[in-house]
Amino acid sequence: MRHGARGFAFALGSALAFALMGWCVRLAGDHMPPPEVAFGRGLVGCVVLLPLVGRRAMVLVTRRSLWLWVRSVAGAAAVLSFFWTVHESSIASSRALTDLAPAFVVLLAWLTRTEPPRLRLCGVILAMTAAAVLLNLDESSGVSGLVLGVGLFGALCASIAYHALRQAAQLFSSRLVVLGLAIAMTVAAPFAPSSRWVVPDARGFALLIAVGGLGILGQIWMTRAYVDLSAAVASALGTTALLWSVLIDVVFQGRPVTLQAGIAYAVIAVGAASIQWIERRPSDAYPARTKRTVGASA
Repeated sequence: MRHGARGFAFALGSALAFALMGWCVRLAGDHMPPPEVAFGRGLVGCVVLLPLVGRRAMVLVTRRSLWLWVRSVAGAAAVLSFFWTVHESSIASSRALTDLAPAFVVLLAWLTRTEPPRLRLCGVILAMTAAAVLLNLDESSGVSGLVLGVGLFGALCASIAYHALRQAAQLFSSRLVVLGLAIAMTVAAPFAPSSRWVVPDARGFALLIAVGGLGILGQIWMTRAYVDLSAAVASALGTTALLWSVLIDVVFQGRPVTLQAGIAYAVIAVGAASIQWIERRPSDAYPARTKRTVGASA
């Protein structure tokens, strides 16, 4: 399979895994506060990945792992910012702010001159970002300046994490990259504001395991997508998780789709198809796959 096509497949598969994870997170929210769910997700990642990575995990304490830790710390900061804005406002407001990340990715790419997308591609990515934000805009009015600032900070951290992921994915195995994020999330989650943590019941534990497992799968596929795709393209394709999310809501929750939401979903779907069409070019036009220095299998 051509590198670009493989990257698209991994990015879209990652979006599906994250959509399923989001559904499990919502169900788990009936049993425990969101930061506890994030802690459980990180802990499951550590428990599963540490034995698989083995002695290669020692690279995490060397200078070679700089990009990996930039990705992990920035990613954890984005998660903490998201949970703080949820605590202070609403999930809709938080999602609207978080979904600005692909736009920040494009801006960073142009400012740093690292894989800046072509103008046509910029237009498609910004349209997808706008559609994702507009899905939650109706419930996002009236947020305080502090919530807005923290939300924008979280989106910026997410964009930094995506750029660092592009670099880390070229150097390390996806298991090592995901392990770094799991460690950072496990350490950072207890500092997020929340109600009192609880001991989950059997259903809560099962949901935590599901969240952790789907998170591992989604992160590994995302990391492998960033091997072959630019940060701007990969982050934009991540918004297709919204398409899977609405399908889950319709099938399992019986939730109707409004006209505004339908238009936004259509923009995201057409945008993803347009990116694939714009990026269809000979294989040598894609970034060369760098031989990873630590762990070459997954």
